[in-house]
Amino acid sequence: MKTVTISHIDEIHRVRRGHWSGHYVYRGENSASYTLRPKLGRHLATPFQTTDGQTFPARDHEQSMLQDFKRRAAPFLDKQPVDDWDWLAVAQHHGLATRLLDWTTNILVATYFAVCDRSRDDAVIYVLNTESLLSASSEVSPFGVAHDAILHPRHINARISAQAGLFTSHADPTAPFEGPMLQRIVIPRSLHIDLGTTLSTYHINRAALFPGLDSLAADVSGDYGCT
Repeated sequence: MKTVTISHIDEIHRVRRGHWSGHYVYRGENSASYTLRPKLGRHLATPFQTTDGQTFPARDHEQSMLQDFKRRAAPFLDKQPVDDWDWLAVAQHHGLATRLLDWTTNILVATYFAVCDRSRDDAVIYVLNTESLLSASSEVSPFGVAHDAILHPRHINARISAQAGLFTSHADPTAPFEGPMLQRIVIPRSLHIDLGTTLSTYHINRAALFPGLDSLAADVSGDYGCT
């Protein structure tokens, strides 16, 4: 996987300008040392055992978790998802462990997620060329796919829309996602504060990406040093 390290935000603009004619999406991670893998896959790869010998999570828990989420989330949704692909997209955006990875078509949104918590580690933006990936089919269950796929969610909530979001779905969520269609842009820790400030001038901040009063209050508090 090709890796480049930047020293200025202008280099991020330069990367994006080189992608006008391609099918590229972006994902920001707050640590360049993380393996690129869905949240469910990370937990499945490092399960824990209870004192009575049960393992959590197990592979058959994936569909059970989604069923629990569907049953309990319905009262909070203005529009009900159509199928399990839609439900997975909604659940993923609200933090459920799924086989999906979040991506965005906006490289500045990915940069925000890479640097927003001012991690002590170097951050990273993953760049994915999607031309070689098939689109997820509504005719196939997400739990029975044989290949990784791109998911363009039909159920668009405010967060997905604000973040220009889409997903990859992973046939084996425990396997690291890697290959020639991926590259990494490493952001040194020393740039995080400056990049965060610059992104805010572009209106790329928590209030914009997570619409709601909680996010608005958090951003205003941060502007006045009250984080």
